Amino acid sequence: MNWLLLTAISVVFRAIYGVMSKVLSTKLEVTSYTKGFLLPFAGAVVAVIVSPFLGGIHFSTTLSLLTVFLVIAGQGLGNIFYFASIKSLTNSTAQITFSSILIFNTTLALVFLHLHLN
Repeated sequence: MNWLLLTAISVVFRAIYGVMSKVLSTKLEVTSYTKGFLLPFAGAVVAVIVSPFLGGIHFSTTLSLLTVFLVIAGQGLGNIFYFASIKSLTNSTAQITFSSILIFNTTLALVFLHLHLN
């Protein structure tokens, strides 16, 4: 599939995820730890089902344990703090606030991945 199409689909589904997670956080009375585990786990199940249609799942033999730990810690802590903070924000404020993730992602990609925008 074309990367532009996949990126557009990704943006649409991430937007749906952002709005629905706010709806879920107001209707589901559980801790942010539960939501921080539940949604990524459900997402992993969907990813395992869909991935064979988009190229499959491949593991690298040169895996850095530090990198894996940083990804797991970042995802886990990010989700916990995300759900803890989204509980106290209004819907529109939450979407505006968390759309700044694009700015941080671009900045970090420029600094650490030496991204060259063209």
